[in-house]
Amino acid sequence: KAADLLFHDMADSRPDRRLCARRVLQEATHMIKPKEEDNFFDLGLPDENDLSWLLSLTTVKFARGTIDVAIQHMSHAVAYERGAALRSLLMALDAFISFAHREGFGQQYVFGDLLCELLALRPHVCCDVVDRFADLRDLALSVVARVFRDFVDKGSSVSNGDEAPASSVKVAIRRPSEGDAKFALDVVQVPYHVLQAALVVIGNWPGDKSIDFGVLAVVSSTEDLSNDRAACAYLVQSLIVPAMTGISGMQQPGAAGAVFTYNERRAVSVENWVMLAKCRCDSIAKLAALSAPDTYLPRLLLCCGITTASLLSMIERLGKIGSESPDSNKYFSQLLAPSAISAWGTGYQIGGRRVVARKLLGRISAYFELNGSGIQSSPFLTWLVDYCREEKSTKAARRKAASQAPKAKEHLPDFLSQVPTKGSLSKLLLDDEDEDAGIEPLPFEADEVPVFAVAK
Repeated sequence: KAADLLFHDMADSRPDRRLCARRVLQEATHMIKPKEEDNFFDLGLPDENDLSWLLSLTTVKFARGTIDVAIQHMSHAVAYERGAALRSLLMALDAFISFAHREGFGQQYVFGDLLCELLALRPHVCCDVVDRFADLRDLALSVVARVFRDFVDKGSSVSNGDEAPASSVKVAIRRPSEGDAKFALDVVQVPYHVLQAALVVIGNWPGDKSIDFGVLAVVSSTEDLSNDRAACAYLVQSLIVPAMTGISGMQQPGAAGAVFTYNERRAVSVENWVMLAKCRCDSIAKLAALSAPDTYLPRLLLCCGITTASLLSMIERLGKIGSESPDSNKYFSQLLAPSAISAWGTGYQIGGRRVVARKLLGRISAYFELNGSGIQSSPFLTWLVDYCREEKSTKAARRKAASQAPKAKEHLPDFLSQVPTKGSLSKLLLDDEDEDAGIEPLPFEADEVPVFAVAK
């Protein structure tokens, strides 16, 4: 009962209550010594948010009941914690759920589903903690990759007529083909939070230049995903697939073609593609530039912090698509249309086509100047420069014509056109009346100016 109350306070929304509960539990368990045969690991955090002492609860006399209560409340506590405390909770939850399954209870607890929901609901907080602690990053990659592969291996085709959950997503996964074709596309259903979690762990891969996911050998469906590189390679090869041409009527493979099952709308937002394009790993950022929907490419070019490889890949891709289109000018203009800009989301509304074009040209020019890299020619850059120059000349001509146009005489308002009263200002401003109209003559002649006596 005491453990239930303390763990309940650890999942409270108030931080001071959570801190107090952790201190009480820490003082109560600091004398517990783990058995030598138990597989414990040191979390190694020096601050007060270190929850490594929780692992000693598996050695107490009533461990089954204590661990059951701990899992229930700690599953809610991860919604409030961050940083080192969140990392310790997740590592302890993984150990507790594994302990519960070995002891034959708590089968309803699934750490992979819990972790995927957390990554989907709190992506920024989770990216921060995963970036700080390599062991949690490895654990997240391994768990998310296994969960994603489980849904892919089920092969739950969307054509079976079963009613799919509202949160499910249709994703086309490439598989090796035994026939003449190089590969085959299998459309499977994946929960939305699993797809989001996979994109978060991919986008948080560190800037390791020793691995190129674009030329890496295909990871088989039976390969062990406990290794972080193998897990990340499997997710990248499944979701970050360069856009394919000549598949009209078919769904684009990977995240670019992922749609919700209930309304066929895109399941991967522009924010997800921004995160992938700004990945510190050059190969992942480049693959994201080649995979993102072309309507999102201008938004990605406006990002701060994208790699040079990603920038050049997006410009070359836009130029190639424009060259293959019947009217390249119309295609480029449609990319900056108000309807296309509104699809970027409410988080980035900067104006119309003219404003976006100027910002694009300035951002690309700044990248080339800072990084000392560029491309010889690109239809997109040529169109962008011509469009900005044309807009500038059109605006200057419009301004010059407006300055040279004769100014029309401004008419007085209606209330000033009324019959003026004696001594009013409107009497002096009227243009359509005689200057002396309505003005009484002086009571003396002009040469008979009266002399006023001045008192001495």
